[in-house]
Amino acid sequence: QAIRKLLHKMRAPPNEHMKRGTRLEPVARQMFVEELRSELRSEHPEWTVECVEDGLCVVDDPDMYCFGYSPDGRVIITDRATGKVTQQLLEIKAPAKGFYPQIPPSYMAQMQMGMELLRQIFDPDGFTLCYFVQIHDGAIKTEVVKYNKHYTEHMMTELARLWIKEFIPRVLLKKAGYIRGTDIFPY
Repeated sequence: QAIRKLLHKMRAPPNEHMKRGTRLEPVARQMFVEELRSELRSEHPEWTVECVEDGLCVVDDPDMYCFGYSPDGRVIITDRATGKVTQQLLEIKAPAKGFYPQIPPSYMAQMQMGMELLRQIFDPDGFTLCYFVQIHDGAIKTEVVKYNKHYTEHMMTELARLWIKEFIPRVLLKKAGYIRGTDIFPY
């Protein structure tokens, strides 16, 4: 479906779910940072917490240019006593009907890809965790997801294959006029 949308340049306008997420994301980010600061302050008063918004991040590697990621935040924890800096990923969702009982697989894939790309862009030893924050009815729920190297390597290999074997050839054939409409997707 993603290939079909890109090939046909179909852009859906933001729906109500997307609008709610955009509206609540800054609120959830601030609530999360305050909660994490409070939690860490009791055990590690010398640590500081900040959250940085980067926009679209793309790996500086020609073999990876097809991948980009827009993190909801990079959580930067600094130990003022030692100068050590740790970076983690923040992913925020605003479900309409209450907190997810478990993280949906598509969000798990999104977070694993985000951690992998941010490791390549910012810090190869960082991004070992992703804070999955949900906001609903003015409350947040935070879950910690660990980086899974095996899962992520498999996913990135398959995504690269999809890009090279499926997307690029179809774009070239469409631009050359050999395929039109949705006939390029017989399955």
